[in-house]
Amino acid sequence: MAADTLRLVTVPTMPQPGWYTDPYHGPGLRWWDGRGWSPHVRPPRPRPPAHTGRNERMGRYTVVSQAVLSIVVTVAVGYVMARVIGDFGPYLDTAAATPPDQVPPLPDSFVLLGALSLLGMVGWIPLVLELMWAYRCATAAAALGIPARRDPVWAMVSWFIPVISWWFPYESIRDCLPPGHPERRTVGRWWAGYVVGTTGVFAGVAAALVSTVALAAVAVVYAAVAVVTALLGLRVARAIDAAHRERMAELTGQPRPPSQIRPGQEPQHKPQQGPRHEAQQGPQHEARHEPQQGPRHEPEPEPQPQRQPQP
Repeated sequence: MAADTLRLVTVPTMPQPGWYTDPYHGPGLRWWDGRGWSPHVRPPRPRPPAHTGRNERMGRYTVVSQAVLSIVVTVAVGYVMARVIGDFGPYLDTAAATPPDQVPPLPDSFVLLGALSLLGMVGWIPLVLELMWAYRCATAAAALGIPARRDPVWAMVSWFIPVISWWFPYESIRDCLPPGHPERRTVGRWWAGYVVGTTGVFAGVAAALVSTVALAAVAVVYAAVAVVTALLGLRVARAIDAAHRERMAELTGQPRPPSQIRPGQEPQHKPQQGPRHEAQQGPQHEARHEPQQGPRHEPEPEPQPQRQPQP
C-alpha cells in the first residue's frame, strides 16, 4: 500500500479593516474594508517639530525676565534721568562762569548714564527669549494644523515694525491656541499687562522729577503690574504646551473607520476598549419531584355476543 501523504495548503488571509498606505501612490492613507480598497482617504499624519509641547520652560524664562527687567528699568531709568535733568541746569551755569581753560567736572548723574547703557544691553535678553518662544510655539501650532491669521515668521518680524508691533505679536501668541480655547482670553490680559509695563520708564521719570516718594509709589504700582503680568504669562505658556500635546496625541492616534466619521467632523481618537467578558451563568436547575405515575390500565371491552348466521 502506498503511504498516505498529507499536503499542507496555506490559505492566504486578507488584512484586517483599517487605514493603510494608499496603494494608488496618494499622499495619505486609504481605508481597507477587509475585501477591497474604499474611496475614503485621509491626509498624511503631520510631523510636528521635536520641540512641540516642550516650550513651557522657555516661556517661563521669558515672562519672568520681562517682569524683573520692567521693575529694574522703571526705578533705575526714572532715578537717573531725574538726577541728570536736575543737574544739567546748574552744570551749565557753573561751566559758563568758569574760565575756558578750567572745565568743571561732570556730575555723578552723567556717569550713571553709562550704567544705563549696560542695562539696555541686558534688556535684549528677554526680547531674544520672547522671539524664540513665540516662533517655536507658532511653528508647532502650524504643524499641528491649528489655524492662524499669519505665517509663523510674523511672530518674530512684527516686533521690529513700528505700529503693528502693538498687536501682531499678541495675535501670533493667541493663534498658538486652538479656536475656542478658554485660555485665549488670558493671552489678551497678559498682553495688556505687557503694554502697560512698557510705559513704566516714562512714568518713573515723571515721578522722579516730582519727588522720591512719588518715584517709590510708581515703582510699587509697576512692580505689582509686572508680577500679575508674569503670572498670566506663565499660565499662557502652560496652556499652549498642554494644547499642543493634546493636539499631537489626537493626530498621531489610531484614526476611526470612515463609517464613524461625520462630514466636517475631525476624528476623535479614544482608546479602544476590548469586549466585555461577562461571567456566564449556567442554567438554573430546580429539583422538581413529581409523583411517578404508573401505566394507565384501561378497562377491557366486554365481549360482544356473536350473532349466528341464519341458514
